[in-house]
Amino acid sequence: MIASRVDRRIRQVPCLHIAQLAAANLLPSLPNDVEAAMGMKRMPTLNEASMLSWLLYGDVEKPLGVAAYRGAYDFMTGSDAKEIVHIAGTQRAVVELMRHMVEHAQRKGLRVIGSVHLENRPMMALLSGLGYVRTRIVFEDR
Repeated sequence: MIASRVDRRIRQVPCLHIAQLAAANLLPSLPNDVEAAMGMKRMPTLNEASMLSWLLYGDVEKPLGVAAYRGAYDFMTGSDAKEIVHIAGTQRAVVELMRHMVEHAQRKGLRVIGSVHLENRPMMALLSGLGYVRTRIVFEDR
């Protein structure tokens, strides 16, 4: 029963809806210190955003959480996976969005993968508390 109530709070929405919320500054964002450390330069183009599946938690007009994911081939394990590209919001929203994406992926026989910025310690602690494990290190040039 609880899962169905939570599922009703999670909606898949088109990227145009995400663009409208972003333009109105209504999308949940990462904590300011994390966003500053990441050095966000721009929002994705509509073409880039349309390649993702978007989920909102809560009211679709003023959501408490947002997540974007896509189907991906995981070269490290040689298997298909759902890759979480972005997730932000209240702690409850992030937990429910993660559970939702994992449950849906598992029903299709897929795993969920994603990366977390090193400065985003609250997210790493949250994921660790939910039982998710770090399996790889992502690197980038700066």
